[in-house]
Amino acid sequence: MTKYPKPPRVGEQTFTERQECPVCFRPAKKKTTQIFSNDPYDGNMLLIRSVDQWASNPGLKNNYLNNDDPVYWRRYEHILWDGETYVQKYGHFCSQPCAVWYANTVVKY
Repeated sequence: MTKYPKPPRVGEQTFTERQECPVCFRPAKKKTTQIFSNDPYDGNMLLIRSVDQWASNPGLKNNYLNNDDPVYWRRYEHILWDGETYVQKYGHFCSQPCAVWYANTVVKY
């Protein structure tokens, strides 16, 4: 029995132009980065979404001021995009079912 080497595993593939899945024609998603900060975002990436929250840490023993009010601070969650990178999660395909369907169709014909 001949042993063949395993093909390399295909993971995310990034593109500089928006590609479509060749099976379902779903467009590629923007490759975003999620960061948490105590300050509003002022960088050079595009801000897709920003959520400001009031947070507390209930695990601290001294989480209260003298008047028994809990200590809160402002926290920001930013979702950023560089403006040019798109990603397909499974190589050139949007999902695993699309990749499997395409592979089965190629093998069949």
